[in-house]
Amino acid sequence: MKFFAAACLLLLSCGMFAVDLPGLKNETAWALRFPGKRHQSYKVVEYSRSSGGAAAELSVKPEVFQYAELLLRTPVVAAEKAEDFNGAVEIQLKADNPAAFVAVSARFEDAAGEIRQFRKVVKLRPGRVETVLIPAGATVHPDRIWGNRGRTITYPVKFLGLKFDCNPTAAELKLTMDNLKWETSKQ
Repeated sequence: MKFFAAACLLLLSCGMFAVDLPGLKNETAWALRFPGKRHQSYKVVEYSRSSGGAAAELSVKPEVFQYAELLLRTPVVAAEKAEDFNGAVEIQLKADNPAAFVAVSARFEDAAGEIRQFRKVVKLRPGRVETVLIPAGATVHPDRIWGNRGRTITYPVKFLGLKFDCNPTAAELKLTMDNLKWETSKQ
């Protein structure tokens, strides 16, 4: 019992907070960018026959277009102020062809319209569901920034969505996705 109380106290002192993001299984909350032109699709599929579960599935033809952008129709506020914008996006991924998958990125937009992309290179293992953490925030160097507005973050910051990079020599990739979260650690 003492261990449980100490663990709870430690968790509270670390200040981990999760922001509710729409689930990936909520097809109406998400949209692929140019799915027809890029030969991509996004849908909810039965994931486990034994448990009756479902997961989101992204189908990509990297030889046609080497990345997919899955964006929220309505972005979600991830940080109201600077101390809130420090954490990681967590997602579970499984690829039918792991060699076709290269990286996943999380995109955020500040109040001035500047977009920051935080990228995580990932080597998925065959047949395994992997939990991937994408560090993001004011103290993390972004992979890309769009919108030259001084490079200073203005709050609030919204979570826009995800980008999936693929190996352009691969013919096809089906990526199963679930349990998307944005967790911040307040100092």
